[in-house]
Amino acid sequence: MLGWASVVGVNWGHLFHAYGVALDTPGYLHGLTDEHPSKREAGVDHLQGAVLHQGTIYPATPPAVAVVAGLLGEEAVRAPLSEETDTHRAAIDRLFQAKQDECETLVTLLAWLADVGDSMSWTDVGDVSEPVDDADVAALYAAMADDDDEVWSSPLADTLMRNAVVELQAMASGVLAAIITLIHDPDAKVRAEAANAASQWAASMKAPVPPATVLAISAQLASVTGRDEKAAFALALGKSGGDVSGFLTDQDEAIRACAALFVNTPEATQILIASLTRPEQVDSWFQDKPAFFHARTRFTLLAEVIRRGGTIEQLLPAALALIGVSTGWLADYDWGPILQVAFPDAEFRPGVRPPLPNRLTRAQRQVIEALLANQSLWDEHNGNARLARMKVGLPDDPADVTAYLQSTPDTALPAG
Repeated sequence: MLGWASVVGVNWGHLFHAYGVALDTPGYLHGLTDEHPSKREAGVDHLQGAVLHQGTIYPATPPAVAVVAGLLGEEAVRAPLSEETDTHRAAIDRLFQAKQDECETLVTLLAWLADVGDSMSWTDVGDVSEPVDDADVAALYAAMADDDDEVWSSPLADTLMRNAVVELQAMASGVLAAIITLIHDPDAKVRAEAANAASQWAASMKAPVPPATVLAISAQLASVTGRDEKAAFALALGKSGGDVSGFLTDQDEAIRACAALFVNTPEATQILIASLTRPEQVDSWFQDKPAFFHARTRFTLLAEVIRRGGTIEQLLPAALALIGVSTGWLADYDWGPILQVAFPDAEFRPGVRPPLPNRLTRAQRQVIEALLANQSLWDEHNGNARLARMKVGLPDDPADVTAYLQSTPDTALPAG
């Protein structure tokens, strides 16, 4: 059961979120259907900032999810939010200069549910709740109500947070069922966000994904035509475990790449690498970027290629293209990970620059030359860029790097 009926009798005073006891959470949840935009915005802010804070799940998260999932079919949540609403996803879009398009409350709630599902996927807590003593729980909440900061580091607080994840896992099928009905919504934004949210919850499930979920997403994918929505549903189908291999030959390169993210074959990987040789084009594929891509589209494609364990020789055409258009501030997302692929033997310890190889492969030399050619990567005040170089042993002074290139021979070519 979902909605307000599912939380009747819940003791919100024995739940907590990121900022303390969750006695304020019911009021914010009621605000989601309020006629005043400011109340709706406050409710959304509370969900994003307190009930799920930077991906962390709290004891207040499961009952809040139950309420939100129960609201999805209500007309009141289709009311618009004002343009000033500072959602988490909007902040990320601004950071990476992506298109920001504020949307109605329903879309934002689906995005929040998707974030909860995503958090469940990478939070490994097991399948069974740990027993807790009621007296200890009461003492913890009494201390929390008195603003005792020590409770946040107590083992009991950690146990309650892990138990909250297990509780969400038990709710997954019901939440997924509430979300999946909206993939046929008349509003394209609602359809796309519902597909993403459904796929995140499907991927988080301990039990097999219901076949009806995969079939519903697949059927909707067959009926859409626009690039943005087709990509959103292809990504959702792949994330849900459905077969997207048929889209590797789609006439649209963006759809081919979306499918390739979920097909681990040499052919699919080559599709991703070929796309990454045109990084700026990849980042402009979508007018309304699918929620699956949290920042620039190319970051997700590159991360998947690297996850598959390819060599710098295989990645080289894309690596050179990416380095050429990057900046020092993107060291964590593109050229930094590329350096680690190029120099896999570098053993980094914090604060210690590992030794550079005394011979260079042709691909390693080309990567370093590409770095030197992009002056924006060498700002001496950029800590992220310095760390990316330090991890593989490269000096911070371009002149020193040039001297290293000039004094270091190439590796011997294999005989024959």
